[in-house]
Amino acid sequence: MIWYFIPNSLTNIPGDAGWPAYGQILYFSFVTLTSTGFGDIVPVHPLIRMLVNVEAIIGQLYPATLLARLITLELRGERRRS
Repeated sequence: MIWYFIPNSLTNIPGDAGWPAYGQILYFSFVTLTSTGFGDIVPVHPLIRMLVNVEAIIGQLYPATLLARLITLELRGERRRS
């Protein structure tokens, strides 16, 4: 959606809003969430940079929260069995 409102806010994305552009944007989002960050697509607009940072933080907090929840559930299960 951001690409629709702010075109050319990312580098190395095809200029038209066709399927190749959407595929590249999806790839960029996945690389950001997993904190791989290859650097082949770079945000150049200040608002996009801020949103990319938020997405990267969410990408780190979500697995950590999920893992903590699973461990808590497992520990509760062990206490009930004892």
